[in-house]
Amino acid sequence: MIKNGIKNYIKNFKYFFTPLGAIALGVVFGLSLGIPIVVDALKSLLDMIVKISENTTIRLQDLIEAIWTKAESLDWEKPITALQTLLDKDWLTQTINGCIDSIAIDITQLEIYIGECVNQISAAFVLFIMFIVFGFIGGYFLTKWLVRREIARRALWKYFLISFIDSLLSATLVAGCLWLLTLWKASIFISTLVSLIMFGFIELFEAYIAHAWKKVSIKKIINFKNISGLFCSNLLIFIIAAVMLSIVIAITNVLVGIFVGIALMEIAFIVIGLNAESYVKSVAASEIKDIAVEKLND
Repeated sequence: MIKNGIKNYIKNFKYFFTPLGAIALGVVFGLSLGIPIVVDALKSLLDMIVKISENTTIRLQDLIEAIWTKAESLDWEKPITALQTLLDKDWLTQTINGCIDSIAIDITQLEIYIGECVNQISAAFVLFIMFIVFGFIGGYFLTKWLVRREIARRALWKYFLISFIDSLLSATLVAGCLWLLTLWKASIFISTLVSLIMFGFIELFEAYIAHAWKKVSIKKIINFKNISGLFCSNLLIFIIAAVMLSIVIAITNVLVGIFVGIALMEIAFIVIGLNAESYVKSVAASEIKDIAVEKLND
């Protein structure tokens, strides 16, 4: 079980660039739609400044450079915080005001127009982030489809059947743990351990239904050895991915680490989710082969 899981993870490194490519595509679409919105917003603001003060020497390039310089000065070692600041309307307003302050003009006359400009720029940033999220989601499902095709292919009707069983069993398990927690707060430690064991049981049971029903004895699939082996296998895959991610961050920086880590962790979680199916499918195939050999010998 453990050997099979590690092998699946390493084997599927060949799909490393699939989620990254999907995210990169989202970045390209986000920039192609967001940049024109930002430029038009700043250009409209600049036209209004020129209209109010004909002697101004401010240029569109000045506004763009002011925002870009401020954005560069943010602490990108903490990318989440930096993005939150970049999307903050107050920060954008102060940045634009700082650029306009360099000319002799009453900013109060431009408050409405600055507000409109900031709203449009914020909308462009949100649009950009949305396309990255779409790329991330699309890349995940594409990668999962490729990995499943590699290690645990199954028919469409089985997909819907197992999804229904998974939802039913998982919801029951979660509800049971929450109910136990309301009775005894200390049960969180027990319920966590039980949940880990039960999730292993659920994954093996679902895999048995999908790939080994009436082919292999259920006792051969669902037993303590396989449940504990599945847990150890999944834990090792997660540790390997985390160590590799830590090495990448140490060698490069947080931003590169996050970008590379997306692929490492996506493949890890996908393989973890399919390990039980991969194992059961191999056991079923081996059982069928053994039966066929016995019949030939007879």
